[in-house]
Amino acid sequence: MASVTYALIPAANDEPMLDLKLAVPDSLEENIGCLTKTLQDHYRRVAPIQGEEGKQAVVDSVRAQLSQKNPEAKAPDETMLGLLAQSQTVDIIQLLPATAASGFFGVNMYVDDKGQAKQSPINERASHVCTACGMPTEVRGDAFVAKVWDDQDGFVRHDLCVSDLASDAPWVLEARQRNATRADPKQAAQQLNQLQANAAAVPEPPKAHWRSG
Repeated sequence: MASVTYALIPAANDEPMLDLKLAVPDSLEENIGCLTKTLQDHYRRVAPIQGEEGKQAVVDSVRAQLSQKNPEAKAPDETMLGLLAQSQTVDIIQLLPATAASGFFGVNMYVDDKGQAKQSPINERASHVCTACGMPTEVRGDAFVAKVWDDQDGFVRHDLCVSDLASDAPWVLEARQRNATRADPKQAAQQLNQLQANAAAVPEPPKAHWRSG
């Protein structure tokens, strides 16, 4: 089975950033979801929700996000919120969206969808990568960065190493330029919070979410 390299940016500044290997399944469907599945297991292991108090903090956080996003909506179902608090998903920040303008190459950052609710530490290095790409975002907990080629018909993973995360790396400069010309840069900068609020609609993310995996 083939493999590709992706990068880990630990939340703790005294821990080194690492190049990790991902086994790439042969089937397209398994390939698309294999990284997010691997990272879900990582967050369950290193950042579990701690007891009833932690679960309640997640529920309260999601409830607040939903209310802020849509103040006129009726109160969310408590059972649904409880299920969400027990689930583990991964949010994807598209640092460089895979579009025709980028030759369909994209670079994504993957973060714990409940990092803020769990009060995970701020990941200063990952946050700096987002800022360098023109998408200032406060990242919490461990973060991962990976590269893909995706034209919506084909999907191919490519190597991305820690050495590729320099602020003057070609893809970072391209991302900064493209993000600066987005129709609403402020909205792009708030992508992480929006993804977290959207995740509250269902206990598990919709299948389309995995397309960017």
